[in-house]
Amino acid sequence: MVPSQFANGPVCGLRSSAKLATVQCGQVLSMFPGKMTSLLAASRAFVWRSAGRRSVLLRGMLLSLSLAAVAVAYQPPEEVFHYKVREDTKTDHLDVTRIVEIVIQHWGDPRPVPHWEVKYSISYEVHGCTEKTFSFSEEGGSTGIDDKHLKGLLADVHAIPFEKLTAADDPPAPAPAKPAAATEKPKEPTQPAPAEEWTKGMLNLEGTPHEIDSRSSAPETAHLRRLITALIDENILSYMRRPMTWQIVSDLTTAYPVTLQKLFKNPLSFEGSRVRLTGYYSVADGILQLSASPAEVADRLLVGELSTFAHADDGRIQPGRYVIMDGTFRYRSHDTIGNVYSRAPTLERITRIVEKD
Repeated sequence: MVPSQFANGPVCGLRSSAKLATVQCGQVLSMFPGKMTSLLAASRAFVWRSAGRRSVLLRGMLLSLSLAAVAVAYQPPEEVFHYKVREDTKTDHLDVTRIVEIVIQHWGDPRPVPHWEVKYSISYEVHGCTEKTFSFSEEGGSTGIDDKHLKGLLADVHAIPFEKLTAADDPPAPAPAKPAAATEKPKEPTQPAPAEEWTKGMLNLEGTPHEIDSRSSAPETAHLRRLITALIDENILSYMRRPMTWQIVSDLTTAYPVTLQKLFKNPLSFEGSRVRLTGYYSVADGILQLSASPAEVADRLLVGELSTFAHADDGRIQPGRYVIMDGTFRYRSHDTIGNVYSRAPTLERITRIVEKD
């Protein structure tokens, strides 16, 4: 029994403090349904059974209890589906890689209904282009997927014979052509060579990894790609998709002469343009760079790879000298949900590197 002198004094204040602690714990625990309800009820009963001066410890004890409950309730995301591939396409005028990644996972307590989340991204790497222009779209984002659609997808993927996802199925080498007669002129090709398309990556299906390494036209690989495309098209609403469309020009386009100082002063005006730069070619920490002079520290341009369609001798110039360089300038990029941002200025798809006289 509480002494009368404390009836409206310290004990009342301690009970109010305990009640406040219980409410705060309830707010934390309510974020975790299911088994957290019983834990919350137990904590409240514990509070009101306590009396006297022991109540002064309740707030600290309940805080520790709630933090422990959060640690128990939290579960790392469980992946049930992870698909990541590089789709290489090479023609007489284009060398490009399309990178696709899909992850399906759920968070926390799966009761009463599992919350499945789909994350996806589609991006491109252009290694060379001699077409007049080439356009491509990159995008990424996330959305929910219900249990019914997920089970249907997993069933369709499980039906694929996974061993055929790594079939090389290379066609036999063509027989050597017969030498033409002396009076016979060699025939010029009437059609461009067919595109070489190859898909390489991995599929992790409910914890079991599967390798993908085959022609993109192989029936099993093509069927898996159609399932992935349908997953995105059917679950990502059109107004939620924010693709970024890029257009590039041919690597054979005449490069515009510009100084590094002008390029760095207004980089957005040169985005995607073919430029001709003169500067000091160097390497630092394994990264090739171009700068106005060896002493320049702030304005350094990253040097990317040679274009697939560059001449073999164009990449033989060694760093440590002044050079003239032709390439495509890139300054803008975007993240997986379509937000545009600036990145490190880079010269890509280089077609010419010559030592300056």
